[in-house]
Amino acid sequence: SDLNRVTVGESSTATETDTNVSNSSLTAELPFEIRYPEDNRSAQARKDYKQAVMRASPETLIIDYNSKGENSVKNNLLFYTQYPTAFYKTLCQTYPNNNKRGISRGRQISVLGEKDTDSVMLTFNVYHNGTIMVQGSESSLDQFALCFHTLKQQTEAEKQEPEPATLQSAPSHTEPDSAPSPTDCPPVSQKLSSNIKTLKECL
Repeated sequence: SDLNRVTVGESSTATETDTNVSNSSLTAELPFEIRYPEDNRSAQARKDYKQAVMRASPETLIIDYNSKGENSVKNNLLFYTQYPTAFYKTLCQTYPNNNKRGISRGRQISVLGEKDTDSVMLTFNVYHNGTIMVQGSESSLDQFALCFHTLKQQTEAEKQEPEPATLQSAPSHTEPDSAPSPTDCPPVSQKLSSNIKTLKECL
């Protein structure tokens, strides 16, 4: 498939750009919908195209829709980062009422309801290649999108060096021998702890 051009369609305003688009051209925090070229018909071609879009605009939310007839349902939110561990720390510190487990090629955080602990409000799949997927109801995804900018600000305190796995294009059809073990959330840093209340109020 031709990945030299990327069309990012709106939820806000976007235009057709090259895959080396700079962050400054996609500064809005509202999620963007990917509009696939007509020749991207296979699931693998769309997956590769989606990865190209996310890597062109790191830490920018992308809406993933599931089409049902003439209707489109918001399926999840996605973004790419070179600092998945930093985001993992911020997410599990911000949502302490959670379950954590290892998944193929990454880690998962399931955010539980405050009163109904059997109810999963949001699920974060944090992959080693830098892709982070957010799953939940449309209303939960909309609330998360509104607070994404604040979440990114909190994550800055946790960032160190870019993680090597995020700088490589992993083979699309290969699977690891086994899923990694879940990683416990580290202690809340003093700087991040002072700002968690602000993010929770936004949520």
